[in-house]
Amino acid sequence: MQQGRSGSWCAVLALLLFTSSAALADTFKALSWNIRLDTPNDAELAWPHRAGKVISQLQQQAPDIIGLQEVMVHQLVRLESALPGYQRIGVGRDDGKNAGEFSPLLIRRDRFVILDSGTFWFHPSWDPTQSGTEIIGFELIGKPGWDAALPRICSWALLKDKHSGKQLRVLNLHLDHQGAEARRESVKLIAAKIQHWQRTSHAPVVVMGDFNPASGDGLLAQIQMSLPQYQDALAQTKTPQGPNYSFIPWRGNEADAVRLDFMLLRADQFKVPAAGILADGPPTQLSDHLALWAELEL
Repeated sequence: MQQGRSGSWCAVLALLLFTSSAALADTFKALSWNIRLDTPNDAELAWPHRAGKVISQLQQQAPDIIGLQEVMVHQLVRLESALPGYQRIGVGRDDGKNAGEFSPLLIRRDRFVILDSGTFWFHPSWDPTQSGTEIIGFELIGKPGWDAALPRICSWALLKDKHSGKQLRVLNLHLDHQGAEARRESVKLIAAKIQHWQRTSHAPVVVMGDFNPASGDGLLAQIQMSLPQYQDALAQTKTPQGPNYSFIPWRGNEADAVRLDFMLLRADQFKVPAAGILADGPPTQLSDHLALWAELEL
């Protein structure tokens, strides 16, 4: 009898361990980080002095999906060399090739299959319902939209999880730092594009990046209006980790800190077991932005 009870407990324990392992297998880590462009004006904080630290943090965090902003092509080359397990998606915003900043996605090869991908420009001439190429027109590449100071882009990917077989779509963006209208209109385009995709695919969507909201610009209200079911990952986890801000100007202190970076998703599509912002300073040493991360479960 005693042996029978022991065998039953072993069976229960094995089932619990199997269930826990299966849930863990379906969980993946996404990270969004504006690593700051390379400019000699940063002096001792310029890219050559901090590249190794940025790479070390990415290696330590080991995300399955990485969305970066303000990445110049030579920065991207160095990152790809140090992170060979990832496949890159994205192009330079100035020419659709290698010029200007990228907002690239780096996708872990051993976790996801890339089914489709692309990059689009935030511009009033871009039709989010068009099929085929997403280029707005070669004559408009590198042109700012609305009141934006600079051209702005979003790189995206449709992925299939090798563990679960489930699909998801990830968008990585960098909205303008000056144009309030451009930020709001860009969110409207994102919403229209998601709606267009959902006509043929119901893959859950993650929208992450540097949104650059400013006081009184109406951006957060526009997000709630255009993407009413979407919430920030930090709001969907029980205990967010790290600071509640994601940007500190170089050599600034906590009094200068604000939240510029977000990861938007739907609670009916994802569970968020853990999420947070990685502390750095103040003063910051790796970038003027802090990395935002989340453990997500489909």
